[in-house]
Amino acid sequence: MTNVATHELSLPELQLIPGIQLAEFDSSSLSKTYRVEMGDGRHFQINEKLYWLLNCLDIPRTLADLRETYAQNTGQAIEMDQLTEISDHLQSKGIISPVGVEPVAPSQEPEDMSAILLGLACRRPLLSANAVAPIAKVFSVFFTKPVAFVGLTIIAIVHILAYWELGYPFNIFMEGVSWPKVYILGLFGILIHEIGHLAACHRFGCNHGPLGVALYFLNPVFYVDVTDAWRLKRWQRVIIDMGGLYLELFLIPVFWALYLWTSDPTYLVLIVISDVWALGNFEPFMKLDGYWLLSDMTGVANLHKRTIEKVQELWQHFRWLNGQRDEPPAPSAFSQWPPIVRRTIWTYVIVSLAIWPVLLVALVPMIYMAFTVYLPMWHDSALVALNAISTFDLSLLGGQIEPLFIPLMSAANMIFVMGLTIRLFWKRWRGSKVEG
Repeated sequence: MTNVATHELSLPELQLIPGIQLAEFDSSSLSKTYRVEMGDGRHFQINEKLYWLLNCLDIPRTLADLRETYAQNTGQAIEMDQLTEISDHLQSKGIISPVGVEPVAPSQEPEDMSAILLGLACRRPLLSANAVAPIAKVFSVFFTKPVAFVGLTIIAIVHILAYWELGYPFNIFMEGVSWPKVYILGLFGILIHEIGHLAACHRFGCNHGPLGVALYFLNPVFYVDVTDAWRLKRWQRVIIDMGGLYLELFLIPVFWALYLWTSDPTYLVLIVISDVWALGNFEPFMKLDGYWLLSDMTGVANLHKRTIEKVQELWQHFRWLNGQRDEPPAPSAFSQWPPIVRRTIWTYVIVSLAIWPVLLVALVPMIYMAFTVYLPMWHDSALVALNAISTFDLSLLGGQIEPLFIPLMSAANMIFVMGLTIRLFWKRWRGSKVEG
């Protein structure tokens, strides 16, 4: 007895890492789910058992004390071997640590190509959360029912008038369109879009982070941090997901008014581009608004990860049926969702597997156009620009910005993507050589 007691007293006490918060998560899971929110911005979804286990660490405890407290609070027993395994896993994630011991740095996830190619780069905060809060408060009025009803009615009427003016097929003088103006006003639309997410957060009393600027490929864009929205109910998260596109739609009547005032076809083109951008944002395969919308509507977090897990399970099941595995694979998270959610995610998995090859094939004509159309265009514009320089004709030189703007931006982004892809493969190849 003395030896056992001495051993238990020598065990280190465990504690939650300071800054960690536990919150209930509104999902479609058949059992309750919770979130572990880390001070560094990471977050994890956990089940009810693990939630109550972490709750027992309201004060530092040894494993033996933790096991006893958990049994008293829940009426459920947990084996010491299982508790030790859970403790080791939580320490590796940087969620708990022994008292007086520096927390284990979380293991770095391997670089993912989609995260590199489709994610934001060079993030820089522009306005702090406190500075942008008054702006969000002003625009939150757009999320009241009377303003939403009147606003959406006006937007619908303006769409009818604009597309009646455009005709079918579009009857528009494209040579009169200012593409730099389209680019700049499109960037302003992205700013309004992000303010829409912030305004929706403010409407529901949800904290938000700063407004920042980043690069998406080589294009400057704005972004906001609305991580705290995970604490809201699912329908509230859906409104925040839609808040950006919703507020951006209010630019449509502004563009229409500017067109009526100036007769500049640029503003008609901006209406069409805004609609195409909005529809593109609904696609759920990249982490745009449509991705988060589908995630919140179904109550399934980490759609990409769940898709990969299901594909891996299907592959391992196929190997088991063919005798390449001794036992069937462990079921993925699908079993915890209602049938309608499982059918939705099944559809998402199937379409995901089909759409990426189609998108890659669609890049071929774009690359072909870059070499067959853009190169001659640059050649002709270069000759005109050289002539303008030799004659000191600044208006002629400035006129070359219009036809070259979109081709130059397209080529720059294509080169950027190719460079990132080569860098990623080179880094992984060198890593595999070192491991070998």
